[in-house]
Amino acid sequence: MANSDNVIRAGLTPKLRDIPNLIATLTYTSLPASEQLVSPSPFPSPAAASSPQTPSTSTLYDPPIPEFSVVQTKLPREGEETHRAIDGP
Repeated sequence: MANSDNVIRAGLTPKLRDIPNLIATLTYTSLPASEQLVSPSPFPSPAAASSPQTPSTSTLYDPPIPEFSVVQTKLPREGEETHRAIDGP
């Protein structure tokens, strides 16, 4: 990974660690655990969305954090699947 001006390092590196700046950028908003749980949901490909016979091999994990989502895709050997973009910043 190349050096970047938009990285705040906090440890595990010999490079400059800017802990005060890191702490200043964190938010400390607590919520009940029930609001922090991530429920997986199907993430259909365009082909799967248009045809019930085409199963999706992907699952969306979308936590209550606007900058972060994960799509897990489990393809069979020689398989392929395309996806739409995920909304984000």
